[in-house]
Amino acid sequence: MSSDTPENHAKRDERIPFSTQLRFEADHKDVVIEGLTTDVSMSGAFIQTTAENLPLVEGDEGVVFVEMDKDGQTFEVSFHCVVARVIPGRGVAFDFESEEEVE
Repeated sequence: MSSDTPENHAKRDERIPFSTQLRFEADHKDVVIEGLTTDVSMSGAFIQTTAENLPLVEGDEGVVFVEMDKDGQTFEVSFHCVVARVIPGRGVAFDFESEEEVE
């Protein structure tokens, strides 16, 4: 039984205003981009960057890292993702891949 219903997509794609520092490392290019998020959802995030000549294209794959603090300890969470959009001078949108999408 699939959980791939329109209602689940709507919930998964609901954008939540959230600002935190993220780092993206491309899988097959020597590209690292750091910036602040403007919003996130269960399916992706947007990283703000004023760079005009980002060496990424839609479909590039990589990992997004976010550093979090809990109880005085810092740890890093990472998500495999795909570049969804590159907007020169504004930022990069990423889609997080779920195991369902990879199958």
